[in-house]
Amino acid sequence: MLIDSNLIIYALQQRKMTLGDALIAATCLEYDKTLATRNTVDFIWIKNLQVINPLERNCL
Repeated sequence: MLIDSNLIIYALQQRKMTLGDALIAATCLEYDKTLATRNTVDFIWIKNLQVINPLERNCL
């Protein structure tokens, strides 16, 4: 699996993301998938990443 290393490096340096969060975000972007998380704040800044909170009533 190829993951955009530029996004991972940027995320780690600029946003102080954990490596795990950066890998999850990069994987969702690579495969054009929506990221479902309760912690949307850590991901909403990433351009073209679709993020939803599955516990919110209006998430779908």
